[in-house]
Amino acid sequence: MVNESSSFAEPVPKVNDEDLAGRLQLCTHMLGSITATKIAEEIGVSVSAVTKWLRTGCITRPHLVAFSFRYQINLLWLMTGLGPMKYGSGPGASDSLVPVYPLSGWALRGAIPIYAHAEAVVGYIHCANNPDTCFAIAASCPEVDPRIRDGTHFLFGPNEVTPKAGELVAIFKKKGVSELLLRIAAELPDGSIEYVASSNRVPSFVAADVNIAGVCVSSVNASPTFF
Repeated sequence: MVNESSSFAEPVPKVNDEDLAGRLQLCTHMLGSITATKIAEEIGVSVSAVTKWLRTGCITRPHLVAFSFRYQINLLWLMTGLGPMKYGSGPGASDSLVPVYPLSGWALRGAIPIYAHAEAVVGYIHCANNPDTCFAIAASCPEVDPRIRDGTHFLFGPNEVTPKAGELVAIFKKKGVSELLLRIAAELPDGSIEYVASSNRVPSFVAADVNIAGVCVSSVNASPTFF
C-alpha cells in the first residue's frame, strides 16, 4: 500500500480547464491551423462540441483520449502540460513550435529579427529546423502577392544563400524607417535579384538597398506555396 504522505510521493498537477483549452488550441496551430470542422469529422463529434473544447477546455475523457491518439499528442501533456507534446519525442519537443507575430513591430538585432511584445503572439507554427534561428509572421499583404492574405502564417529561416526567384523574402531597408517588409525575389536580366511586389503602388528594392532577414521555408494556408 502506498503511503500518500511519503516524501517520495510527488504532487499530482491539477487539470485546469482554461489551461487545457490553451493546449488544445496550441495543438491546432501545430497541426497546421486545422479547423474545428476537420477535427469534428475525424473524431466523430459535432463542430459545436469541438468549438466548446477549444473555447472552454471542457472535454470528456473518451474524447480527450480520441484526440490524443488521432493526432499523436501526449495525453499526459494534454492534461497537465508535463512531458513532451508529441508521442515518441524527447524532452523539449514542444520547442520546435515557433510563435507567430503580426507583421508590424519587428526590429533587426544583428542578423535576427526580434519582436518586442511577446504577449502579442497570434499563433504557433511547427519548425523542422532550429527554432532559435527562425521567426514567423502573420500577414495580409495582397498588394505584395495574393497568397499573403488573412489567416496565413509564414515561417522564415536564416538567409544563408542568395534568395531564388519566386521566394518570399523578409527584408529591412538599410536607410529610412526600419520596419520588416515582405517582397518576392525576382531575377533581373543581368542575373541580379530584385525584391518586388505585384502592385506598382508598393516599392521594389535592389539587393544593395536592403538587409535580408529571412527566406520563407514553410507556411500555413498559402496555396500555392513560395518554396
